[in-house]
Amino acid sequence: MASSKGYLDFILEQLSELEDISHRAMMGEYIIYYRGTRRFLLRREKDNDMSHKELGITKMSGSIA
Repeated sequence: MASSKGYLDFILEQLSELEDISHRAMMGEYIIYYRGTRRFLLRREKDNDMSHKELGITKMSGSIA
């Protein structure tokens, strides 16, 4: 199951405080780059198909080293 553009937008919003975030679509999914280095692969799993809204997630906290 491919990740939606809405899901990508949600993740990018969570990372908005970081500088130099970019992404690229690849085979129905998205790779997120931090400072030019691949860091994340967004992949939606069929068995884990609840949206962030259904889970009550509004904003993640934490940091990336």
